[in-house]
Parts: sequence; structure tokens; C-alpha cells
Amino acid sequence: KTVNIHPGFIKYNSNWPCLWGEEYTGQGSGDGNKWTCGARLMQSPCVVYSFGSNNDMKFEMGIHELGLNCEIHIYDPTVNEPAQAKSIGAKYHRVGLGPRDGFMGRYPVKTLKTLMAENGHKHIDILKVDIEDAEHEAIPQIAVDGWPSIGQFLLEVHIRGVTTDLHLDRIFQLVEKANLRLFHQEVNWEFGASCCTEYAFIHKSWRPETKKYDMKQAVTYQEITQKSLQ
Repeated sequence: KTVNIHPGFIKYNSNWPCLWGEEYTGQGSGDGNKWTCGARLMQSPCVVYSFGSNNDMKFEMGIHELGLNCEIHIYDPTVNEPAQAKSIGAKYHRVGLGPRDGFMGRYPVKTLKTLMAENGHKHIDILKVDIEDAEHEAIPQIAVDGWPSIGQFLLEVHIRGVTTDLHLDRIFQLVEKANLRLFHQEVNWEFGASCCTEYAFIHKSWRPETKKYDMKQAVTYQEITQKSLQ
């Protein structure tokens, strides 16, 4: 397509191999489906957190159809529970991912640390986050609280309004410090290449059977100095 891609999104391209095969996880085509790496090979029990639904269940249905009996948690404070959620055994929560336990605007939010504690989880096999700009506040809080064990991190990043490519730089710094590496990237052709891009990260030590990863910063990691966001 002939579109204007935000220059910030041109900075980061996938640079980590997916040795187990990239998979388009979902149903049909369009927004809602996500790219995963070797998801069909994940060992049970598996846990998937999906933040941001907007009544689009393509990704969650795709996870269900893998036949792994993953425990799926869907979080979205903006819409009622989709009918398909119960049909696949997913647990739907009308709360969003945020930088604190409270509210963002009129919507209730909680930190990832709080939500995992409520569910009794210490590891997430696949974490999907598509929360319409709120990622710029939620992800730094995950880093402050300490990254939990995460196998794959599927993130849509938005740059619009007050956010700039410097905010994108900050997200990449925080994610890569947690030993997550980018294996897939594509702009969101459906809703605007100038506003949002899909990024798929995998832990650098990912294995289908592993349920505990080291998310601490590698001693060899060197942070590139960025301009202040202030």
C-alpha cells in the first residue's frame, strides 16, 4: 500500500531468528491476529494473557485452536464479555493494564504484578498487549515492578498525539533489558501505518517446554543514550 509510515517505526526491524517457525495465530485475516513463534510446540500447562480485546477474539480463538488447553485470560475494561470467551473457556476480566491499581480516566486498571498475583501465576507463556496508547505508561511500570517470566511478548505500539518516537525508544530499552528480542515487526495496515505497529518479542532463551526465564538485564547490555522525554 502507498501510505506514510511514521518515521519512528522505521527504526526497529526484526533482528532475532525464530528457530521454531513464525506462525500467524488467529482466524482469517485483519487486525486481531498476531504473529507468534513456535506456539504450536508450547508445553502444557500454558498461560496466555491478552490485554485489549475490543470484542475481537481472533487471537484468542487461534490460541484455543492449537489444542494445548492453555489458560487464557482476557482483559478489557471498555467492552462487555464477548460470547466466544466462554465457548473456549477463556476468563474475561473488565479491567485494563495500567501503571497503578486504580483508574485511567474512567476505566479501572491494575498492574501486571497485581493481576498475576490474583491469578497465582509466576510465568506467562504469551503476553499480548494492544491497549491504545496506554502501553507507554503500563510497560514502564512492569519494569519498575520487575519483569515476570515471559516467553513471548506481542505488543502494538502507538505513536500519536503527545507520544513520539522517543517513547518508542524507551519501550524498546525496557523490553530488551528484560532479555526479550524482536523476531517480527509489521505496521498496522488496517488502522493506519502512521499511528501503530505490531512488534513480536521472544525471550532469547525460549524453549517450548521452559516455564521460567531470567528477565534480569544481561551484564553485556549497553543502553544507547537517548534524548530526554521531558
